[in-house]
Amino acid sequence: MIRRVAQFFICIILAALLVACEDSTEQKTTPISVKLGVIGPFSGDNKEWGESGLQGVHTAVAYHEGRNRGLRVQLIQEDDQGNPAQAELALAKLAVQDQVDAILVLSGSKTMLTITAAAGRYKIPIVSTLSSHPEVANNDWVSQIIFDDRAQGMVAALFVMDELLVARAAVVWDGEDPHSTVLAESFIRTYQEAGGSVVSTDISARKDDYLKILDQLKKNDVEFVYLPVQVGHVVNFERGAREIGYHPQSMVSDGVLSQMMLEYADNLGLLEGMLATDIYTNEVPLSDFGKAVTTKFKKLFKVQGTTITGLGCEGTQVVLTAIEKCGKDPQNECINRMIRSGNEFEGILEPFIIDLNGKAERPAYINKIRNKRLRFLLKVN
Repeated sequence: MIRRVAQFFICIILAALLVACEDSTEQKTTPISVKLGVIGPFSGDNKEWGESGLQGVHTAVAYHEGRNRGLRVQLIQEDDQGNPAQAELALAKLAVQDQVDAILVLSGSKTMLTITAAAGRYKIPIVSTLSSHPEVANNDWVSQIIFDDRAQGMVAALFVMDELLVARAAVVWDGEDPHSTVLAESFIRTYQEAGGSVVSTDISARKDDYLKILDQLKKNDVEFVYLPVQVGHVVNFERGAREIGYHPQSMVSDGVLSQMMLEYADNLGLLEGMLATDIYTNEVPLSDFGKAVTTKFKKLFKVQGTTITGLGCEGTQVVLTAIEKCGKDPQNECINRMIRSGNEFEGILEPFIIDLNGKAERPAYINKIRNKRLRFLLKVN
């Protein structure tokens, strides 16, 4: 009798375990269908940015679909043509007509600020992969995965003052570019507070005066120049400096090496020896996630990845991780909350978080550009 009772209970336990296993298996294979909108400059002057960022998006999608067999991602791509007004139209289409679950934006600060201003109408999670302007996340539905421009400018200034021991510097910036403007303001403020003196030049109204500006800096014995400007300005500056035999130490901002690789590949030598702040460096080991997506990228594309590619990949990683945490029927509010949870996301070099205000918390790297690579000098948390 005792033996029969024992066998009965064993059967009940085994049956319960089988049900649990079936439930677990079903949960793992339950399909999650995702509509992911992507806005970027896929034509026009900055189309290379859009193409490079989109390669990162496809890489992360392939990684997630390979890891989660139930996940199916439909990408809906909209070309903003590098035009903020067109980006606003793209946002409206993705939100209203396509009814996407989330949106990635592969464009710079000027475009991103326009999207931020309109984002509240649609209440869809939006992740900016490239823009580090401090006002990009001034909307409950917009988050950014790159460090803030104010932090980047401060890091650059303190490195120049404390590590290079340069007491007098020049800043050449573009008042028509909000990204450049905030970087310059932050650098100048921090540098002066640390006791340095600054020669500040807004290039926006003097784009044909590079030789005059450079000649004046040379006559004033300025030995360091901070260049928080787009790559076209960097090219003009370096060409002009070499023309007059002026060789100051220069520092550029995030993504300039990538921009040069994409838009001015024949002029990469102009960056040789420059300092650069960036989200990445070539001399820190990849994380496990970084190794996996690098392998995936090399299988998918026969081109060299850039910082822009990496950020497209990490932005997609953030969105898809948040969606997976929300389950098979993710709601906008849940996705947005998971993005801004303060929990760690896997990064290409190391984990990072996005705080409750949509701001990324991650290190900045100071590099020296050598042989088309970002050579590590300093990491600032």
